[in-house]
Amino acid sequence: MTAGSWAGLAQSRKRFLLVARHIEKVPPYLYQPARKSLRTVGDVIGALPVPIGPQSNPMHRVPNLSWRTWVRLAMIPPGGDWRSLRSLRVENGVLADYAIRATPRDDHLGVRRMGDTTGTITGKSGATNGAFSIADPRILGGQDKQTYKSGNLFGVTPWNGLSGGVTGSACHDNGPWTIADPRTDMTGEYGQYGVIPWDMSMGAVSGQSAPGGGRYSVTDPRALDHFADANKMVPPDPDTKGLFIIRALHGGAWHRPFTTLELAALQGFDLTDPLDGTSDTRWRMAIGNAVPPPAARAVAEVIGRAILLARAGETFELGSTPVWVRRMAAACINNREETRNLR
Repeated sequence: MTAGSWAGLAQSRKRFLLVARHIEKVPPYLYQPARKSLRTVGDVIGALPVPIGPQSNPMHRVPNLSWRTWVRLAMIPPGGDWRSLRSLRVENGVLADYAIRATPRDDHLGVRRMGDTTGTITGKSGATNGAFSIADPRILGGQDKQTYKSGNLFGVTPWNGLSGGVTGSACHDNGPWTIADPRTDMTGEYGQYGVIPWDMSMGAVSGQSAPGGGRYSVTDPRALDHFADANKMVPPDPDTKGLFIIRALHGGAWHRPFTTLELAALQGFDLTDPLDGTSDTRWRMAIGNAVPPPAARAVAEVIGRAILLARAGETFELGSTPVWVRRMAAACINNREETRNLR
């Protein structure tokens, strides 16, 4: 069963479907539905608003992912998955050939002179939000001179090396509390962290449509045009969760997970009927397990046509699509019936 091509979906969906026909009651052959061209992901979800900011539908929101996951998605080219990360050169746990830069703005990381005045104090007077830093000449010349022990700052312990004494503040930026683990080769299911191009179709929508469980992210070219200032920040801790927009290396689009509403649209659901509730897990399971409504309609139409022909007294109809009960299979059945009658 190729539900995607029968329903004209934006996904290539293969499923097993058993169709039975009582030959005596329904003599006409049951033909397969006509095939349609697959649509692209952009054709389906392009009409939906960009899932940033307040949304009228609670199911149309991007889940909060860790900063580490956002970086992974941004480094994967459209059409690729986690295996693309193997080509990146990583030294001591850090990307050696790339860096993430915050979107610049006037006075970004600005430093005031000691003898100058400052600008307006705002509600977000952070170092990366304007000229809210000072060149203080006193600390190095005064008696309160402070020395920062940076010898082991962000230190990485080799896999075959020895660790220092474990302290009460064993944080990655407080000493050599990071390990060069050679085992993390990401040997998992193909398709993990897969990114679908905007102008291509996708695979089947499943009940576990998470970024790490398959190709359930998309290259969205719209968000960066409307929210170009969303990245005025310093990269947070890798495990910090949130909604972060990173201009991807390939194509400059935003690589983000599908929302639950977008998965429903890709599955062929009628979006005029709202998705009640706020449970993404419940709805994604229902969406993934459901037969796409357009595919169900296509199947019902050919079955209904065969039934109506039988009721009208027709015994044969020539169709342009393959029959579900092949002639060879029908011949085998007839031969078994004849053999049983001879016995």
